[in-house]
Parts: sequence; structure tokens; C-alpha cells
Amino acid sequence: MLAGAAFGSPGWLPAVRWREGSGVVMVSERLVLRWEAVYREYGSVSALVSVSEPGDRVVAERMARASRNVAAVWREMESEPDLAWWEVASLGAAAQAFEYQARDWAARAKHDDGGGGTGWREHRRALPAVSGAHALMREDGVPHV
Repeated sequence: MLAGAAFGSPGWLPAVRWREGSGVVMVSERLVLRWEAVYREYGSVSALVSVSEPGDRVVAERMARASRNVAAVWREMESEPDLAWWEVASLGAAAQAFEYQARDWAARAKHDDGGGGTGWREHRRALPAVSGAHALMREDGVPHV
């Protein structure tokens, strides 16, 4: 379970207060801080995507990198000791979704040309369909935030 600060609003107490010996297992504070930092960057890049020109390879590569970074922290959290099986499964599913998203954005960065040539829209159907990854994307390829 993540610390309440990772999901809650600043100034709000977490839903479950962690106490030594309470049986509540949390990931390390170091990982919570890393997750908050990479997710904040992901949010910034998502905002940039929404105002950028379609086919902008630099923005697509930034989104691929931000997605990879979020996935990497989810994977680190997944390997924390003493987590319940369902916490490990949840963290793994979150990591996998961001890994697929990173792959999709990297392909977009590679293939998009922003003009009339063969770009992302033509190549997109050639990529394997993966459940979970597209749930994070709108039909036009922009991630939901």
C-alpha cells in the first residue's frame, strides 16, 4: 500500500494511518518520494501533449520516457518485501500498463512525421493490440489524465 500522501490531497490524512506493528505494509518513503516525482513529471508531460502539435516526435519521446520512469518505480515498489499478493499484482499491473504505454509512445516518436507521409496513424494498426495499454489512451492516441 502506498502512503496516503501519494494519492490523497495535500493536508489530508491518509485513509489508514500506519503504525509500527499495525500489520499495514507500506513501501519505503524513498520509493513514495520517487513515485511522486516521476508521476509529477508524467503529469507535466501529459499537459504538454494536450497542447502540442500532432506528430511532435520530441513530445512523444518525452511521454515515452515519462511513462518508462513511472513503470520503473512501480516495478521497484512491486519488489518491496512483505507485500500482500494483491498489492504485488496491482503494482505489476500498473507497471505493465505504463510499459505498454511507453512502448506505444516510443513507436509514435519513431514513426510520426507530422506531415502527409506515413506516420503514427498508419503504423498504429500494425502494432500488436495489448489490453490495458489502450485503456490509458483516447482514440486519437492522447493519454487520459
